[in-house]
Amino acid sequence: MLNSKGVVCVAATFTIFCAGLAKSEGPLAHGQFILKGTIEPAACVVDFYGKEVQDFGVFDSKSLQGGDGFLEKKGDVMPFKVRCDAVQQMSVRFVDNNPGSVHGDGHKDRFGLGFIGDAKVGYFRFTVSNDHNKVIVGEGEDSVKADYARSETNLDGSWVKEPNADKVFSGYYYTPMKKDGDTATPLGFKEWHSAVKPTIFIDRKLAVKDKAEFEGVATLELNYL
Repeated sequence: MLNSKGVVCVAATFTIFCAGLAKSEGPLAHGQFILKGTIEPAACVVDFYGKEVQDFGVFDSKSLQGGDGFLEKKGDVMPFKVRCDAVQQMSVRFVDNNPGSVHGDGHKDRFGLGFIGDAKVGYFRFTVSNDHNKVIVGEGEDSVKADYARSETNLDGSWVKEPNADKVFSGYYYTPMKKDGDTATPLGFKEWHSAVKPTIFIDRKLAVKDKAEFEGVATLELNYL
């Protein structure tokens, strides 16, 4: 019997029979250990303390007569809280649910109040105030005052400091920043407590013959940074 690398040959009378044997340079079989998981940002929720609806009551249509412009009525402060499972940088975006009903074009700070028939009722605004703006950074820590930062794009480097008690721009992003900070850098937080205050403006030229209801709706949208 002759041995050659990877081959065994058997000699017989006038005949040589060779059978090739497969020889693996590595293991004959293999298996895999698979390690997997998921990385997610900290889950965050927003809460309006059960006061997400504000009823401005009944308006006498006669109160709309006798003048131009809009009948203005201020609302109450509507506090909200953003709470996260862990410290997280977040922004909120105020999205108008009925932008086509805004009375007057080109005003970023106006949100729609709907229609009565084909007529636009008017518009409403939100203001934000640093007086209500504070954050809690971690478990068991006290809240600290914060200022507002605003951005049109929610991108790094796009944040500017929001003037105190200024009007909210529809579709823009807002986040807390360090109190009296020189640069508008978003803060990480475990909880963010803040508030908005609405004001409604009803068109004085609105013709109302029958009882008609109006409604303005804005969505407070959370976004990760």
